[in-house]
Amino acid sequence: MPSYSDLNLAVIGTGEWGKNHIRVSRELGVLKKICDIDESRLKYFNSLYGVDYTTSFEDIVNDKDIDAVTLVVPASLHYKMAKELIKKGKHVLIEKPISRTVAEAEEIMKLAKKNDVVVCIGHVFRYNVALQHIKELIKKGKLGDIQLIISRRMGLRTPRPDCGVILDFAIHDVDIAKFLMDEKIPKVVHAVKSNPLKRKYEDFGNIVLRFDGVLADISVSWLTPTKIRDLMIVGSKKSVVLDYSTQEIKIFDQGIRPEYSTFGEFTLITKEGDIHIPKIKFTEPLKLEVQDFLDCIKGEKKEPRANMKIAIDALKIIEDVYKVCR
Repeated sequence: MPSYSDLNLAVIGTGEWGKNHIRVSRELGVLKKICDIDESRLKYFNSLYGVDYTTSFEDIVNDKDIDAVTLVVPASLHYKMAKELIKKGKHVLIEKPISRTVAEAEEIMKLAKKNDVVVCIGHVFRYNVALQHIKELIKKGKLGDIQLIISRRMGLRTPRPDCGVILDFAIHDVDIAKFLMDEKIPKVVHAVKSNPLKRKYEDFGNIVLRFDGVLADISVSWLTPTKIRDLMIVGSKKSVVLDYSTQEIKIFDQGIRPEYSTFGEFTLITKEGDIHIPKIKFTEPLKLEVQDFLDCIKGEKKEPRANMKIAIDALKIIEDVYKVCR
């Protein structure tokens, strides 16, 4: 692992995902300071890691010793906070989504280029080794022609107060589908949402995207009693199922194909086959993401794998989803 001892990083936000950023940043030797409005949480992490803390965002902005900042705050704060940090010349890792609107996101990108800072966006599945393995299977033609992509991201959790489940959950799956389809921009052919909790934002969403001849069906919810995080890809030769919870890939050598008996007649028959589970060495995607961010700061890479362009593309698709959503 390369040394990042010459870099100082602050983490803003110590909640459910922020605590993971704190842990990873400390493991990489770059954690300088943490920030949150909840002082009790700051004191907890101070007792755990001995890290300096502040309740003031301005302290982070004006601290000349801090080179980079990770923003793990509500999406409604991304635009304002990122702008202030970038203007001070600080590199920023912004948790997804980059912002709540494409217009805000494009302004962040323009400002980052003007100030020559690195901005990485938390599309963490771009760093998932199991997903990268599947991408290689597709690239090498092992699955045949891709026919269908099905993603489910569901579970029982407290809804976020600043956005709906489509922007929070589905943006991951939209970006994953785009990654698997060689960054093609899909057409939104169907989208529905519901808010049974009678909130401002939706609690359930279903989206169908079309990448030329390939359909991607995405379902998201934070109301289901069981946690489901999976991806299914159906190919003409083989199919793949990825369970994100276990990082297990199953490759199915089976499917449905037409069989012709006489002219003008055919039947669909099931083709049975083996199930193969490849052994993949798991590496924490978040650690790979933060390392990628730090490598770019040190000039070892031009831009992060989860860069602003892919983040804005995903946000544009989500905006299209909301336009047609019923």
